Amino acid sequence: MNSQAHENSYFDKFNEFKPINSFLKDTSCEGVAVIIVSVNRSDLVCRQLEESNVWFDKYKPDVYVVEMGEEVGDYSSLKTNLNIDVIHAFEKNGFRGKCYGHNVGLRHALLKKNYKYVWSLMNDVLFSEYEQPPIIDYMVDFLERNQDVAFISPTEPDSTSHHGKTKPNSEYRFVHNCDYLALFMSTNTIKNIGYLNPSFLYSWGASPELSYLGYKKGKKTAYIDKLKMRHLGGSTYGKVKGVPSRKSYQAEAAKFCSLYFRENYGVNWDREFDSVLSSDCENKKPFEKARKFWDSHLVYGPTKSLSFKERIKRYFWDKNKRELVSRIESLSPWYYPVKIKGLPVIPGQGSIQGTDSLNGRIEYRTRILVDEFLKHYNVRGKSILDIASNISYWASKYCEQGASSVLGVEGRVDYIQQANLYWSNNSFVEQGKFSFMKGNVCSSKTWDKINRQKPFDLVICCGILYHIPDYKQLLNEIEGVTKDAVLIDTRVEAEERFVQEPGGYSFDAIRDTSYKTVPTEDNLTKHMRELGFKAIKLETSGEVPVGLKGADDYSLNNRVCYLFLRK
Repeated sequence: MNSQAHENSYFDKFNEFKPINSFLKDTSCEGVAVIIVSVNRSDLVCRQLEESNVWFDKYKPDVYVVEMGEEVGDYSSLKTNLNIDVIHAFEKNGFRGKCYGHNVGLRHALLKKNYKYVWSLMNDVLFSEYEQPPIIDYMVDFLERNQDVAFISPTEPDSTSHHGKTKPNSEYRFVHNCDYLALFMSTNTIKNIGYLNPSFLYSWGASPELSYLGYKKGKKTAYIDKLKMRHLGGSTYGKVKGVPSRKSYQAEAAKFCSLYFRENYGVNWDREFDSVLSSDCENKKPFEKARKFWDSHLVYGPTKSLSFKERIKRYFWDKNKRELVSRIESLSPWYYPVKIKGLPVIPGQGSIQGTDSLNGRIEYRTRILVDEFLKHYNVRGKSILDIASNISYWASKYCEQGASSVLGVEGRVDYIQQANLYWSNNSFVEQGKFSFMKGNVCSSKTWDKINRQKPFDLVICCGILYHIPDYKQLLNEIEGVTKDAVLIDTRVEAEERFVQEPGGYSFDAIRDTSYKTVPTEDNLTKHMRELGFKAIKLETSGEVPVGLKGADDYSLNNRVCYLFLRK
């Protein structure tokens, strides 16, 4: 065995890695990489690797073990002829999920060799007790013969999942998703469709999303009934430090999936996912069923926090108010503490971000983005373009001070629906003077639409500049539609780096812009001066709340706000 343990944390270096696609330019791919993720269970990995002789005959793989626990396991007594690298990816600030670990392993593998196939394996699946052909050899040959298939997996004879259970007298079948246990794919598939999304703190949801992206491009997902595995299951939950109980994990995983898919693909995401499945997929409306299950773990909206007496009183409100409450709840989570026809919306409920944290964050930023801003710029009669607008909260504050019209551009459907509900039920400006457009602010198609409505007196760009790959290009587009002012609020760093932002929180940027460059303050102001603007830095005093600590701390200059005026 050739084994090497890397003591440095690959989590620390993850954001320094180039995007996966940058490793996949060479077409002369060869070999198979097996990536195993483990959390303080090297005993399971050793048991798995001891039986690796049943994996292959012709296609001998290289193995990458990503150890996400506190200590690197002892693999010295392991008897195998495989090449094995052990990567220590422990993160002191908390466990970041096995999908993240598989991404660490894949990047490490591709830094060493341009593999043709990748087998993403959990450490608690075994194969030797079943009589079957060599696993890897069969999967490679299957994908070579079936070019319309993107992702495949062995099946489980004892699975509690109907579609994951081995079907007798079947070689393979097309399904909406393979469980995230032993997923096999080519690096060409990864290049064209993607890999397990590191945003998923829990394993649930990552492979369904991957299958959807494949079906959307005409590539199917298949279970291989000729290949069988045994899943030990429950071998880590509640038994290893830092890993929750099985019940807790499953509840949190369901909540996470419910929020993630709603935010990234819209309230009715399941309809879109079901619509792209091939006609020969054995499952009928599987994502509708998944959505109902995941949503059942989610607590919506403001009424859940009320006492029984208050909820009964609210029930007997007039019908229109009851319908409005229901509409507010259905669009949770909300980011801003607003009122809609007098009904208070509690921010953060139904998300993994706290209400108190969001309230403190908005209160502090109001002192900068409203109080300080209005000392330097008269908004009366001004037209506003709000980039990455969410519900156009800040624009609503300016309209209360006399601004005349607003166009909000937002990439997430849910927030456009929230914005329309918020603006149509409050009298910030008259109907017809506000509108919200769905669009990716990095897309030329979006800017073609914006340019049809230019010019705008004021452009607001608060909270998106550090979420995109090329912030200077966005500033160039903004300059072309602006008459006299640009308000920018953004994170900054001491050095600009092109990184991937896994995301995973309810209010993160859309997945289309997961690769980003955080600007430096000097480069930001320099570029705006070159575009013909002078800079006014907006600041406030007082203690920074918990919700703005770390990367968003204005007092440490980790985040800045500037008003740029035409010279």
